[in-house]
Order: sequence, then C-alpha cells, then structure tokens
Amino acid sequence: MGFLEDIIARKTVEVAEAKKRIPLDDIIRACSQMRPAVSLKEALVNGPAPRIIAEIKRSSPSKGQIRPDLDAARTAREYRDNGAAAISVLTDGPGFGGSINDLRDVYRAVGSVRITQRNNTGMTPILRKDFLIDPYQVWESRAAGADAVLLIVAALGAEKLDAMMEEVAHAGMEALVETHDDEEMRIAADAGAGIIGINNRDLKTFKVDPRKAVQLAPLAPKEAALVIESGMKSPEDVRDYIQHGFRTFLIGEALMTAPDIGGRLKEFISCVETPNSREA
Repeated sequence: MGFLEDIIARKTVEVAEAKKRIPLDDIIRACSQMRPAVSLKEALVNGPAPRIIAEIKRSSPSKGQIRPDLDAARTAREYRDNGAAAISVLTDGPGFGGSINDLRDVYRAVGSVRITQRNNTGMTPILRKDFLIDPYQVWESRAAGADAVLLIVAALGAEKLDAMMEEVAHAGMEALVETHDDEEMRIAADAGAGIIGINNRDLKTFKVDPRKAVQLAPLAPKEAALVIESGMKSPEDVRDYIQHGFRTFLIGEALMTAPDIGGRLKEFISCVETPNSREA
C-alpha cells in the first residue's frame, strides 16, 4: 500500500477503538457544551493579506522530527499574540507527533480569548488537521475545541466527501477541503466547498511543486477562499504568491523550525505593505 492507503487503514482502526472508548452519542452531548464555532472563512477573507494559518506539529513523514519538545498551548498563544488568522493543530500521532489532547490544550489556551490585532479581531479559529474518514471524527473534533476540520479529497473521494461535509455542517463547523490536482479541485467545487486548500506537496513522492497552486487556482469557484499549503519557506515565497492574487497560507515547518516562532510569524505577516491583495 502507498502512504495514504496506510494512513487510512490505520485511521480505520483508531476510529473503531475510539468508538469503543467513548460512544458517539456521548461525544455529541459533549459538543452541546461548547461555545459556537468561530468562522474560519471569515477569519481568512476579512482583513489585509497575508492571512496566515499557523500550524502546530512536532514532526512530519517527509522531514522526521521537527520540534519534538513542542508545547501546543504555549505555541498557540504565541501564534495568537503575533497575528495568526487561525491556528492549525496536527493531531495525527505516528506521522506528526500529535494527538487529540493537543487540540484540547490549544482550545483551553486560546479558544475563548478575544483579542484585537492586525490579523485578528475576536477569537482565533482552530483547525483540526488530520486524516478524517468517519463522521465520528467530526464530532470528536468539535468536542475537543475545533472550529473547522481538514477534509482531504484524496482520502475520501466524491461521495464520502459530500457525506463528511454534511456532517461538518451539522456539527456547526466549517471544512478546509484539500486538493492536489484538477480532478480533486472539481470534486471540491461540486461539493460546495467554501474553503479550498491547494497542497503543493505530492502525497506519493512528498515533493513540493510551488507552481501547482498557480495552476489549479483558476479552476476553483470564485466564492471559495483559497489556502495554499506546503512550500512557503520564507516571507519572499508568500510575497510572490500574493503577486499572483493569493492571500491565505497554511505555514507549519517554516515556523516550527524557527528559534523565535512568534518573530518568524511576524516576518511572514509583514512581508507586504499592500492592504488590499485580492482573494484568489
């Protein structure tokens, strides 16, 4: 099996075990105690570019360990205080060194705090980034504090994506729908995705093609917010994309490897002075 197939097989087992520990009905009841979800899309489209979704992760399949001693709550506060439009929390364990507990910790740290900054007015939305394949994970995400979840077209296919998006809406959240090629973009568009991610990284080879986002963007619905994922190593990379009309970027490794995470985030945010870059 390939990388993604291995992940899906493992997730199937993980979800089955989670259902035995905590039934879905209990998870849904816990969700009723949460504050209403914060809109990720509004956080991404309102305000000056660039809009940065700052990611929390300890490792990756392509790079190995990145920041194994990471404190998720402290990092989330640093992101929030330095202008992140949203915070992404990688909760996959074997591949990325995360867990659902990281999501809970981030929610407790920043999930109910209102702030006003250049890139943030109100609460900072929290995105759960993982390989979601079952409705149980949607409700699990909400109960742990997520405002939005990642749905990967390559992991779901058209029919299952539709079902998962319905579940996300039922849970009161939004989905960032990740695409990698023309066909996946079409599937995301047909599913009515309001936030579409274009991942420059090939899931089979792990190679990054920075031209992919520019090539796929014209195929996206005009009303969708586009998020570029993977390949932004420097503020100059973000500036180049903004010149092509993009405004929203999910950045992880370039922040996680920086000695001063907050300072590095500020460098990305201040890479341009133009306040009105158009939405791709």
